[in-house]
Amino acid sequence: MSHLYASTDAAIEQLVDAMCSPDADDRQRHVCRESLRSLVRLAKSEYRLEISKHVDRVAHLPVKVFDREEITLV
Repeated sequence: MSHLYASTDAAIEQLVDAMCSPDADDRQRHVCRESLRSLVRLAKSEYRLEISKHVDRVAHLPVKVFDREEITLV
């Protein structure tokens, strides 16, 4: 899974290079980089929340069995 972070870091660095002017100092590049990392963390949190909502919704759906009894998945 560490290769996933490496590709995210590489993409962030490419974005920093594209967004910052060539004469940007280390502080400006750092602020840009950390802002992008914050956006990645926010997107991951939103994704996890959305997945959790869908799992909860599916887990609590009634299921029809062959004799037409209704059961709830646990």
